[in-house]
Amino acid sequence: MKILHTAHNHLGYPTAQIPDDRRSMFTPLYGLTHFYHLFTPRQLVALNTFCELVSEVREKILSDALTSKIPDDSLPLCEGGKGATAYADAVATYLAIAVDRMSDYSSTICSWNSGRDNIRNTFARQAIPMTWDFAEVNPLSESTGNFIGAVDWIAKVVEISPCSTQGFVQRIDATKSDIYAKSIVVSTDPPYYDNIGYADLSEFFYVWLRRSLNFIYPDLFSTIIIPDKERELVATPYRFGGSKQKAKEFFETGLGETFKRMREMAHDGYPLTVYYAFKQTETDDEVSLTEAKGNSESRASTGWETMLEGLIKAGFSITGTWPMRTERSARSISIGTNALASSIALVCRPRPDVASGSYQQAEFAADLWQVYLDEGSDEYRIPTEFFSRTFLTEGLKQLLTNALLRLASNQGDPVIELQTNFGGGKTHAMLALYHLFMGVPASKLPGLEPVLEAANVLPPPKVNTAVLVGNKISPGQPQHKKDGTVVRTLWGELAWQLGGREAYDMIREADETSTNPGDPLRLVFNRYAPCLILIDELGSLCPTASRNKRPSRGQLRHSLYLCPDFE
Repeated sequence: MKILHTAHNHLGYPTAQIPDDRRSMFTPLYGLTHFYHLFTPRQLVALNTFCELVSEVREKILSDALTSKIPDDSLPLCEGGKGATAYADAVATYLAIAVDRMSDYSSTICSWNSGRDNIRNTFARQAIPMTWDFAEVNPLSESTGNFIGAVDWIAKVVEISPCSTQGFVQRIDATKSDIYAKSIVVSTDPPYYDNIGYADLSEFFYVWLRRSLNFIYPDLFSTIIIPDKERELVATPYRFGGSKQKAKEFFETGLGETFKRMREMAHDGYPLTVYYAFKQTETDDEVSLTEAKGNSESRASTGWETMLEGLIKAGFSITGTWPMRTERSARSISIGTNALASSIALVCRPRPDVASGSYQQAEFAADLWQVYLDEGSDEYRIPTEFFSRTFLTEGLKQLLTNALLRLASNQGDPVIELQTNFGGGKTHAMLALYHLFMGVPASKLPGLEPVLEAANVLPPPKVNTAVLVGNKISPGQPQHKKDGTVVRTLWGELAWQLGGREAYDMIREADETSTNPGDPLRLVFNRYAPCLILIDELGSLCPTASRNKRPSRGQLRHSLYLCPDFE
């Protein structure tokens, strides 16, 4: 291997190191740490020869073009040339792309597709896997994976590509650039959170394109590896010392800034279109398709959730959706896995208040605890204002109807776990529940007529409500209430909110000793029924307690046992 490495350096083979992304780069785990490790010596010689021939062919094309009296302005293609020099650059570019395509079929990652009797390329999926047996093609033959086949593919694309309008490509930072203010139509296919590391994977092709086209596009290929990869908008933990949380924050912040820039740059007369590819079953974890179909608990993916949240916070509203079947079911990654099944195009326009300049950031800052304290903006604090600005989706209608049935006639589910497709959705749903049972006359709650009719409940009953928000409550830290009551535990807070000092006295001993309240808490529920208990960020309670003060063992244990007691 050491001798081969020396030979590679001498011949100019790509010596760039394969990125250490364990989600999609598997060969470094087995010692294949550099791109040249992915090829046999024979494959390296062939690819290197083809790359060198690109420059020779370009010179031949330029000579023939000048001989044929094609005008020449001596400007290369990268500087806007339109003469013989630029023509030679263009043909060389197409040939380099063909060589790059051939590299996809000329590595030791390639395997044999027995179902179709042809070579399976390196990127049968968006990753570089480890293979133990590989198939090798003859690039000069007329069989699968040959060079002429790669040229034919490029020629077909050129043949059907429109040439009526000149286009250009520019690499800019989408989170910062403002050079196109109010002058462009935006159509984008955003990154899917952490699904695909585009920049890392594209280096497989970059190292060969650089060898073929460095002399034509010196600015694009000035570095041995792709530059500025750390600014790529993907949630890649290895770029943040292995921290998933930092990767998540980087992606969410960057995507939000990008959508904000798009809103500022897009022409007002045209919508923004966003493409997103859906999995066959959107679940939190990668599972096989068979398992996913049998799992009744299906959730939106983190990428989908983050994209929707970014659009909404940037001031867009979604005005249309267009599903498209874009994925082949027979491709390698889709067989027996939870793979992408189709794509959807979202049509978005700025919200009217954003377009008119009257947009208020508070509209997207739902805070259940603030509303409980009678603080924050009127849009969330006042029931009439809240419902006048809330579109009742079918899911929200079903939630409110179930709550009305339960609290008015003891029908419906006693415990509901909220799941929504975008950040802030659960809080908004709990605010709807909070305001519905505040005793406001139904006539002053706009849009709720279908809910009240479905539940056959009029008016909504006045109930005792408790609000528990995990990141706003500190178990172990005494809380002094306005009536002089001192609350120490989650169940103490719950009882006090439901019935004040009288309810708290029923579980005082358990609160003061941080022990399980047991039956006394059930008696509290019975005495102050009907009760509406809204819980958010419950998982934050134990970490918060451990940061502020070491809680008792019983306090931690019974914080987690509290929810089942609500049934």
